[in-house]
Amino acid sequence: MFPNSANSSLCLLTIVNESDALGIGRPTIKDKKEAIGSVRSITSSEYQTAAMLNVRSELKVVLQCFLYEGQKFAAMNGKVYKVDRTFQSGQFIEIYLSTSEYSLEELGYGDDAG
Repeated sequence: MFPNSANSSLCLLTIVNESDALGIGRPTIKDKKEAIGSVRSITSSEYQTAAMLNVRSELKVVLQCFLYEGQKFAAMNGKVYKVDRTFQSGQFIEIYLSTSEYSLEELGYGDDAG
C-alpha cells in the first residue's frame, strides 16, 4: 500500500471560529479525521521551493489521497500543525506542515472521544 511503511498517525482537522453566547469568537474543531501516513524528510529542493514562497514547513507527511479532504490543520504528537501546501503524486498526497498558533487545549481536542 505505502512505498515505505506508515509510521505516524495524525488527525486531520477542520477548525472554525464560533461565537459563544456573549459573541466572543473562539476556535473550535468542526471536523476531525484520523489518518495514518508516513513522515518523510523535506528534501533540499522542497526546502528551496518553500523558501521562495516564504513558507517554513517543518514536516512532510505522505498519505493516500482519499484520506485527505482539504483540511487546513493536523494534530500530531501533541501539537497542532497548519497545512502549508500539498502535492499530489499518483495515489499519494504529500502534506507540508508547520506549527500553528493553536494548542490542543485551546481547541478542546480530546474532550469528546478523539
